Amino acid sequence: MQHLHVLQCQFVDHTRTHDEVSGRPEANGPRNTPHSHQLKILPTAKTALNQLQTKFHDPTARAGAVEIFLIAYKLISPRPPSSSIFESLQLRYGKHLEILKVGRVYSQPSMVMAYIDLDDVDSLRRATVYTKWYRKLFKQWPDNEPVRAILKKRLRRMQPRERQYDPFLLPVLVALGQERRRRNFVSGIPDPFSEAHEPPPGPKPSQGTRRASTNVTILATTSHDPEHIWAYTVEFTDAFLDCFDDPSKPCEADQLSISHSRIPLSPIEVTTTMLLETLATKH
Repeated sequence: MQHLHVLQCQFVDHTRTHDEVSGRPEANGPRNTPHSHQLKILPTAKTALNQLQTKFHDPTARAGAVEIFLIAYKLISPRPPSSSIFESLQLRYGKHLEILKVGRVYSQPSMVMAYIDLDDVDSLRRATVYTKWYRKLFKQWPDNEPVRAILKKRLRRMQPRERQYDPFLLPVLVALGQERRRRNFVSGIPDPFSEAHEPPPGPKPSQGTRRASTNVTILATTSHDPEHIWAYTVEFTDAFLDCFDDPSKPCEADQLSISHSRIPLSPIEVTTTMLLETLATKH
């Protein structure tokens, strides 16, 4: 978590209880979103959420159910099924370009968001420690306990203390912010994530027409919490994103707060309300 502190970032838990969502008094001030009143649960969305509950053990089914829900409420456009477990997302740091592997990326003029299976993040993190060379080594010397102990310690240092506050989420959020900012200045470009594994670089926005802030969202699941879907939202200032465009200059951005919510998968009415409120207020 050290780099979160260096960049002055913090996770803020905005999880609400069932009562706050379904039975809160009017005096508490209901949120003014397009979905606050007379919520209609679409049949397709209901089917998707039922699938998310009953097939939560299946990572592919989880990703598919989330996508169907988003399509049902026209938050994203339908697209051909992906044959890959991962999709690629660009993270730019000065002249350096890093390709991040995430579950799904939805990049549209009105919204830029990602879906992440945190189990996959664990697998990728483990693969960076237990490389092919070490796997071959253990085949020849399976009882090499000193090396195993070193690798276990290295992996332990890389793992987050709290799974819901995984540091991997920060570069993904920044990459989403960079992508959305590019889209704000380039009209009519195709969705770079629909087929290509490495999206083409986008032009750098001109200084004179930048927005004051850029909002992005991550939806995430993990087999360690089969009763919730996690949502992460952040509002980037241009000053914060500028720090990644030109790292040689002093970073003058204020502290960044990453809003985190644990959304229950039942009852479906609460799940739908919380998901739509989260997405409606951030896009």
